[in-house]
Amino acid sequence: MAMRKTSSGLCVTVLLLLFMVVLNTTHALPTPLALTGKIYGNVIDVNGNPIGSAKINLKGKGTKTRFKTTSNESGYFEFDNLEADTYKIKIQKRGYRNVKQEVILAEGEGKEVDKIMGYDVSGKWRGYMDSNLIP
Repeated sequence: MAMRKTSSGLCVTVLLLLFMVVLNTTHALPTPLALTGKIYGNVIDVNGNPIGSAKINLKGKGTKTRFKTTSNESGYFEFDNLEADTYKIKIQKRGYRNVKQEVILAEGEGKEVDKIMGYDVSGKWRGYMDSNLIP
């Protein structure tokens, strides 16, 4: 009879340990991450030449997050790991007027924003200004 009490006590202990392991494992499962998106593009002049070293500022309307970058020598810029939001983008380069645009970014979406800078700071028209959004 002493043997039965020990084996049933052992079974209860093993079951409790298994329950605790299962409970701990399910609690430690990773939660799904939100999909992030990106805004990228090129800054060029009216002749199609890249504008390097342009300052690009990005501000999320809802998230209030702010990001800054500079276009490379090819005029390329990129903002990664962005949450879904409406962003205001501002591009500045000495010798050109600032260019502004609003970009609506959905979850996991990438948007290309190509900006052509056509006015110089004196206000003299140097061509045209265009904005191209490609989802």
